[in-house]
Amino acid sequence: AVVSTQSGHYGRGFYARNSAPGTMGVRFDDAVYQVDYDKLAQEALSRVDKMEQDLRTFRLLRGSQLALERLLAPKEEQFGPDNDVRYLKPWYRQVRREQEEADMWDAY
Repeated sequence: AVVSTQSGHYGRGFYARNSAPGTMGVRFDDAVYQVDYDKLAQEALSRVDKMEQDLRTFRLLRGSQLALERLLAPKEEQFGPDNDVRYLKPWYRQVRREQEEADMWDAY
């Protein structure tokens, strides 16, 4: 049997080609820091301004919708290593340092 290399083969379909969150208009920090499972990420997100929180929610919802429809975000709304902004990472690092310091005081 001949295996098609166009689209039906696992690993070569839509999701394999377009699996990066940036192609769905989702920033790296939106995808990596899961506030449902990580209390530090939840605290860090609470320190980000309200506008960025709303934009994050919008990007995640739109990315989910685009994934369901098997579409990509327009090129000007896609994020890659060259145009992505790590908006949550500095806050996450600060919260983690504060938690480590609190743990040290608790262990003292």
